[in-house]
Amino acid sequence: MTSEKALQLPKILIDARMLGPRMNGIARYVSLLARGLRELSGTRELSYRPVFLVDPALGPSPESLGGFETVACAAEFLSPREWISIPHSIRQSGARLYHSTSFASLPRCPVPWIQTVHDLNHLTYGGWKERLYYRTLLRRSVRGARALVAVSEFSRNELQQWLELAPGRVRLARNVLDPSFLLPIDESAREKLLARLGLKRGAFFLCLSPHKPHKNLTRLLGAYAMARSETAPREFWPLVITAGTLPGDGVPEGVIRSGPLPDEEARILLASAGALVFPSLYEGFGLPPLEAAALGVPVLVSRIPAHLEALQSLRPEEAVWLAPTDVRAWANAMKRAEQGVFSKASASSRTRLAEDFHYLRLAREMDQIYRDVLDRLQS
Repeated sequence: MTSEKALQLPKILIDARMLGPRMNGIARYVSLLARGLRELSGTRELSYRPVFLVDPALGPSPESLGGFETVACAAEFLSPREWISIPHSIRQSGARLYHSTSFASLPRCPVPWIQTVHDLNHLTYGGWKERLYYRTLLRRSVRGARALVAVSEFSRNELQQWLELAPGRVRLARNVLDPSFLLPIDESAREKLLARLGLKRGAFFLCLSPHKPHKNLTRLLGAYAMARSETAPREFWPLVITAGTLPGDGVPEGVIRSGPLPDEEARILLASAGALVFPSLYEGFGLPPLEAAALGVPVLVSRIPAHLEALQSLRPEEAVWLAPTDVRAWANAMKRAEQGVFSKASASSRTRLAEDFHYLRLAREMDQIYRDVLDRLQS
């Protein structure tokens, strides 16, 4: 496509303000969308110009956004200032369409918009402010969106029920794996990280979760303390938790608080763990169990709809499914995992996961949504 022709295409401004040194699930979703759109544009011409809205204070690299054009927005993600700053950036960019990639919502938007909602977690597990935000601003925003997008079938069904929408009203652009998680590990970096935390490769539990009510860390800590008390404590695997804070007054013996980690260190820990433990009460998708399974790390995971959907291609013996509230079951499972009883995903299952959750699938699904909405706007 000639540059002159490209300049005539309608712009879509895509919110990427959450991208920074530490990538949460939504940030990784947006980064992989950008990467997929760039790769897609190399195989055929896009009918629009993706432009990404960024927070200059976080400084995402051009590579993390596919090298596409960016527009700065000084308002932090989910701050009230975004209600003024984002409309200003939309006008400044000349965008024809705006894509809110999260539950961040505007009281007024100067152009039509698309909204991706990853989950409805805050309706059940949030505080009164979060619940009020969802029931007022978010509900109004998603009802006015030209397309409402979910990242899993589970989330799509939840959104349809919450908003009382007909089946098919919510589009699907599924969450995907970051292929960097599947790259070989730098052994020197692995040795340094494990030494810093006092860990042995393949001999620790890992929980990649912040301390939030739906992450269920209180029960996990109780289960770990129970399992450790029923075995030889000095020989039992430590439990590494990446949450910045933990529930309760004290930390049980054997628990190591690494705190939030840069992406590469989190990947190294995950690839080096003896097992991932992920006891969430609720998830809209839940990436860590999928990432662990794709890396060949044994997975102990709560039997909730989002996890069952993401890991449905695994054979029954390739994941340990547990009721999230059954502390005794989690304690028993950790004791058995420490003894090497559980198997990891087979090579064929890991390949299937990598193919099923490739970032190009996300790009193709969003590309179709973008084109459908722009076609309706132009008709």
